[in-house]
Amino acid sequence: MILSALSPGSSDSARPIRLLYVTHQFSQGGLEQVVLNFARRYDRDRFRLWVAFYAGSDMVKELEGIPDVTILPLSGRSRWGKFRALYSAARRVRPDIVHNHFCWYGLLVGALVGARRVETVHNVYGWFVGVQRVAYGLSLVLAHRVIAVAEYIRSFTIGYFPFVKPAKTVVIRNGIEVYAYKRGGDGGRIRSECGVPGDAVVAGYVGRLVQQKGVGVLLSAARILAERFPSLHILIAGEGPLDPSLRATAVEYGLTKIHFLGYRRDIPAVLAACDMVLLPSFTEGLPLIVLEAMAAGLPVVATRVGGAPEAVAEGETGSLVDPGDAEQLADRIAFLCSHPEAREAMGKAAQRKVQSDFSAETMVSATESLYLSLLRTRKRRRTPDA
Repeated sequence: MILSALSPGSSDSARPIRLLYVTHQFSQGGLEQVVLNFARRYDRDRFRLWVAFYAGSDMVKELEGIPDVTILPLSGRSRWGKFRALYSAARRVRPDIVHNHFCWYGLLVGALVGARRVETVHNVYGWFVGVQRVAYGLSLVLAHRVIAVAEYIRSFTIGYFPFVKPAKTVVIRNGIEVYAYKRGGDGGRIRSECGVPGDAVVAGYVGRLVQQKGVGVLLSAARILAERFPSLHILIAGEGPLDPSLRATAVEYGLTKIHFLGYRRDIPAVLAACDMVLLPSFTEGLPLIVLEAMAAGLPVVATRVGGAPEAVAEGETGSLVDPGDAEQLADRIAFLCSHPEAREAMGKAAQRKVQSDFSAETMVSATESLYLSLLRTRKRRRTPDA
């Protein structure tokens, strides 16, 4: 639903709690998927949700299709213009809570309109240095609560950014729609598209084709494995600036069983075509593809970065390797290629773990409880002593 007119409700005491989500862009990524998962499941009797952003993509269509969610596309070329657009929208919404997802203006606007304020830290923002590092730390002072999507990210944020008080940080792990990824998608169709035999072992990578994701390391590992496991096929689903160079590298290495699928929305089907999932990233937050693969009943081989070790239990639901180490990655892939019974056991354990610890229900419930706690605190402070 695109913003047209905002109804304030019959009275402030009777109306649902107003949530304003703010993000700089609503494009393809884990942050946006977290917002979508909350939007699908939040308590409509208790809350009302608006989502504001400056730049969109096809994912906006998914947001538009969710009932009881109001979309606020913003504009503004300069920083002042962007700030003013968000401030104007927030004044019309009159939110009780502003939940900021990686936008410089969200917390300040929330403070100016008198809302309770929450910031989610989705990744290890170590690329903030100098003035930006101090500025982000200062911006977090405006938040009543800082959510980290993994314990590692909470620890990093406290240690790296100045002025962040540990007492107001909390971990709420990303959650996914588990049943959407349970095996049952049309994996045979994907294999047929790529010319992959039904009895071949298939490893999959799903994500952006950027330096951070370490896909070049994956190609080096595939080169190591090519002679030992000639029946191994690797699906690479995603797009990004490294796409042409990665394809060229695959040709240079003689890797005829690497299949570049481009950008895909049918991720459950891609996962259903796989026997394992690989994530060779150099940095991560709590990567949703790891959780989605686990929900699909697949073992995961991921690098030991960010929140990945909080999801991937070594030898139980998959394996962890050092970032940049193609030999280690190849070794773990080789083990899973050679031991189908281990793949099956790890996949079942992965499904149990993601259902208990990383479901969308758990994430939404914890987030809503946080909102209610913040509003109870405000109410107590405003109530005079008897």
